[in-house]
Amino acid sequence: LSQAQRVLTRERDSATYQRTLEACVSAARRLNQLTESMLTLATHDGDSITSKHEPTDLACITHDTSSPLQSLAEERHITLEFNLSTAPCLGDELRLSQIVLNLLSNALNHTADGGRIQLTTHSDSNHALFIITDNGYGIAEEHLPHIFDRFYRSDKSRTRITGGAGLGLSICKAIADEHGATLEVTSEVGKGSIFTLKLPRNVNEPYESRLNSSKFLRDQNCAR
Repeated sequence: LSQAQRVLTRERDSATYQRTLEACVSAARRLNQLTESMLTLATHDGDSITSKHEPTDLACITHDTSSPLQSLAEERHITLEFNLSTAPCLGDELRLSQIVLNLLSNALNHTADGGRIQLTTHSDSNHALFIITDNGYGIAEEHLPHIFDRFYRSDKSRTRITGGAGLGLSICKAIADEHGATLEVTSEVGKGSIFTLKLPRNVNEPYESRLNSSKFLRDQNCAR
């Protein structure tokens, strides 16, 4: 707002208008993201969210959600590795995909160019698991108990402009709690972080996952 008001005080050259408009668009996007995140948490707090817990597969959710971020990873020469085994569960695909999207975006933001991120899904007799591992900057031990707190940001040297508002992980935790799941993190500074989502399967009948379809496998190979 300050930049726009200053530029409007007198005539400026086109380059100045261009820079100011770009700054305004960037600020508007950040404000929109913050507003949407706060609305998501507010609806969780008010129990106004009605989730559809239907048979789904964390492997398919991970594949579909991560695809749009492939180009961003490629631009930064970050390797995305996929180790997707079928992980059937009951859940809301849209909300579970938000967990995958937030965790992958978080990994990309905290991994240096040329780094590596691995996305893994598998299941055991009781749980479906999604695990995302990066070799990024890592999180200091004293910050680990707080990273799911709202507005908490472990890297105090980064501004809110570049580092976000500290709500993405809170949203992930809220969605996990809604599904009766656990979301845990282990990390070491300079070596990277591992986030693990463990979701109760609650699937008593065979679930035909499209993970086994030839098209899915071709897409997964391309995504590597």
